[in-house]
This record gives sequence, C-alpha cells and structure tokens, in this order.
Amino acid sequence: MGDCTEFVNFVNNKPVLVGLGSIAVRQAIAAGINAAGGVYKLPKGLLLTFTSDIFDLEISGVGLTSSFLEKDSFLAGKYSGYSLPEYFPGGKPITVKVITDITGKILGAQAVGDKAAQRIDTFACAILAGFNVETLRKLETAYAPPVAPILDAEMLACDIVSLKLSHKR
Repeated sequence: MGDCTEFVNFVNNKPVLVGLGSIAVRQAIAAGINAAGGVYKLPKGLLLTFTSDIFDLEISGVGLTSSFLEKDSFLAGKYSGYSLPEYFPGGKPITVKVITDITGKILGAQAVGDKAAQRIDTFACAILAGFNVETLRKLETAYAPPVAPILDAEMLACDIVSLKLSHKR
C-alpha cells in the first residue's frame, strides 16, 4: 500500500511520488469519510518521514536531503556521538544530520543509530511547526544520565549549523 500515491512535499511545495503507507492510509481515510458525507482534510503536505532497521542499524529521515538541493542554497550540520552521556555506561552510537536553508529554516534531517526514529520525529514536529534551527537548538529536552544526555544529538547537530550560519552573516 502506498506504492502509487502522489502528494505535495510540505518543505518545497512540489508534487512527489510516495512509496509510504502512512500517506496512503490517510488518503484512504479521507476518501472513505468524504464519500460517506463527512469532512476529512489531508495535511497541507507530506514530510517524507521514514524509518527502517537494516542489520540492527536504525536509519530515519524527514524532509529534503542535500541531493535535492542546489549546492549553495543550504547548510548542513552533522553530529556523531552516543545516546547517553560519555561518563555513563551503555550509550550507543548515534549520528544526526540537519539541513537548513541559508536563513536557518529546517529543510530536512537524517539519523543513524540508537533511537533514530524518535530523533527524526522531533525534526518532523519542528518542520511542521515552522521552527528554525535557532529555535530547535534551544529546545528543552528530558535529561537523566541512564536515559538521555543534557544536550541530545539533535540539538548538537543544530548547534553546528547555527555556528555555520553565524559565519555567513
């Protein structure tokens, strides 16, 4: 299901072919409710949020990737570290990349490693809410050494883009 759906990309407002069941289900719900006389509106666009587990390696992404953008039209920040504070045992590797336009608007993100999907869900909410990288990097996140570091990988990737943006001004 979802192999032959098309929808508007929320980030760049262009039509995109989608192989995701999530939008196909929403389109089916809309068709059923509307055919029965109800009113169900689809979201303004698709974020292209995905996740998968390949050989015990979780990968996830949302929005646009750098391959869809013109070379000088975006900035990217990538952070690689661990899911727990360095001083606490049991942390697992995580890499997060965030892509913004030259104003700091978040266009997309990718994550590979521990709880990648949860991290990408944070970026999906940020994109949908219209957050820029400055807003997201200051997000207050839960902290407890056995569960999460003070600054999570998402915020640190945003810090890297923020530094790059400050050098462009």
